[in-house]
Amino acid sequence: MVSPGVLSWGGMANTDYIIDYQEDMIILLYTNRIPDTLVWEKFLNTVYQALE
Repeated sequence: MVSPGVLSWGGMANTDYIIDYQEDMIILLYTNRIPDTLVWEKFLNTVYQALE
């Protein structure tokens, strides 16, 4: 789903970010949820679908 060559980091409790140079954007999503509830994957899908 993401562009090739992105920088990303995933931390504890679903604190995540992606730097996507190809799309010229930074995506931050910081939640405090354990266990993982797939919030990040749903959020990314929504963001990249909006770009189409």
